[in-house]
Amino acid sequence: AVELNPENHNAYFNRALLKLERNELKNAKSDIKTAIEIYGDSIDYISNYAYVNLLLKDYDEVIKYAKQLIAFDADDRFGLEYLANAFLEIGKYQDAINNYLKIAKQEPQNGYIYNNIGYALSKMEDYEDAIRYLNAAIKFEPNYAYSYDNRGFCKFKLGDSKNGMKDIMKSIDLDPSNSYAYKNKGIIHKEIGEIEQAIESFLKAEELGYSDKYDNKVKELIEKIQHDKNRTHPNHG
Repeated sequence: AVELNPENHNAYFNRALLKLERNELKNAKSDIKTAIEIYGDSIDYISNYAYVNLLLKDYDEVIKYAKQLIAFDADDRFGLEYLANAFLEIGKYQDAINNYLKIAKQEPQNGYIYNNIGYALSKMEDYEDAIRYLNAAIKFEPNYAYSYDNRGFCKFKLGDSKNGMKDIMKSIDLDPSNSYAYKNKGIIHKEIGEIEQAIESFLKAEELGYSDKYDNKVKELIEKIQHDKNRTHPNHG
């Protein structure tokens, strides 16, 4: 259809959706952008373009096009979430919270949104308020592993390592592939002096792909522990 009519914006868009299903993200992005350039403003096109850029971690584009969705409709559900997610990823936590709260007004029982608010508050080191939202997240989505993990880390930061670890173990029980929980488990072990358990947890987080999913913090923590151990027990040959 595209070959027969290069101005067929709908064909570009439909082809992009097929490419999205095949995880051909860059090609899908290109086709949706072409559809937008041919047709102009379309909520479907712009929404999917923001979405594919979120998957590609091109957060500047996400913010730009999510704001267009919100300009069409201030309560646009997808626009608010894409914008909030992009702000969360680039560290603009209060902006992320502001947009998540707008979604929460529309969906007051959405535990996933409360989890994201709680996570953003924890990144701002407002651990008490974070726990309040994470409690709500668990109330509405009791089997969502990340809420327990996030709450456990907040409890630990407030000095309650025992209950923090309990929450993190609950998270791992719900999702044994949760590399983020193993990273936090390692941090608690490290801070209370359980070095071997810390290393074991960090290595498990690495095995589950933590560094590929998030950042290099696990590698850095392992290197720091090993460096500290070498300083404490130097090898004299």
